[in-house]
Amino acid sequence: MKTITFFNNKGGVGKTTLAVNIASYLQIEKGLRVLVIDADPQSNSTQMILDIEMWEKIYAPDSLETTLLSYLRPLTLGEASLSLGAIPISGESNRFGVDIIPGHPKLSLLEDKLSSSWKDCSAGDIGGFRVTNWVNVLKNHFADDYDIAIFDVGPSLGALNRSILLNSDYFITPMGCDVFSLMGIENISEWIKSWERIYKTSLSILEENFPDLNHSDYFINNNTSNNFLFAGYSVQQYITKVINGKRRGIAAYEKIKMQIPDALETNLNDFLPDNLTMQECDLGDIPNFFSLVPLAQTSNSPIHQLKKSDGVVGNHYKMIKDYANVMELVCKKILSNIGVEYESN
Repeated sequence: MKTITFFNNKGGVGKTTLAVNIASYLQIEKGLRVLVIDADPQSNSTQMILDIEMWEKIYAPDSLETTLLSYLRPLTLGEASLSLGAIPISGESNRFGVDIIPGHPKLSLLEDKLSSSWKDCSAGDIGGFRVTNWVNVLKNHFADDYDIAIFDVGPSLGALNRSILLNSDYFITPMGCDVFSLMGIENISEWIKSWERIYKTSLSILEENFPDLNHSDYFINNNTSNNFLFAGYSVQQYITKVINGKRRGIAAYEKIKMQIPDALETNLNDFLPDNLTMQECDLGDIPNFFSLVPLAQTSNSPIHQLKKSDGVVGNHYKMIKDYANVMELVCKKILSNIGVEYESN
């Protein structure tokens, strides 16, 4: 199973919309087994995939439905293990076709616990490492059940996202055509490099304190060289107009877009897998499909599966076909970049 985190330090770039639609396309059109893990306390991907009746069941005061908090609750109680008895919500219950571990607003309460555990790591504390590496426990637990697990996270560079990014195989960065997205790229680079330096130093102390430690017994990552690899980027909500028969970006957006490749090369080149170039990480532009997005959100449907009963009329049908074509190209590039094979339809 490969894990991918969709992350940008800049919000409002269509990250969640892209993540859940890619997840659905990989499941439905490429036949892969996909698990979506909503690790954003705002739970946006949960709200997109599941209908409002399901929300009410999940977030009722006495609910027994699975959320990510179901697995992580022992951490909130000071333990270093996870509760693995919960079962993801089946893709048979949603139009995206993907299994999902919903998010929960109380995930934000884990920030202090994860921050404290991060400090404990620096002292070579096993408990601190176990808590920090909670993602590895989930990865091991679901390894035989899915081909791909997609983490959707918020824009924060806090402790929760740190623990996820450090133990993800890959990350993908959806971007907007604005200066803040360029600044976000620089932030991602600086913070991940800083986290890796601290983690490696802490790992050395752990190994000095426990020279006979078997890291795998506690799901402690002792080699980060194959983690947080950069698998791609896309430019979201890219506004265009037709000039002389060719579709082009509005000047202000075009200026920013031209700076993106250099910014990525400068800041994220160190995170590229050995077999990839930054050019290969360009997943393509995601055009603004305007009314399709609210239609999909209202219908709790992936865009490529929208139909007449969802309010699709007229030119919508062509837009849906165009979106499916975009998803086909994007998903093929992602699968190639992360080395996942699939049967072509």
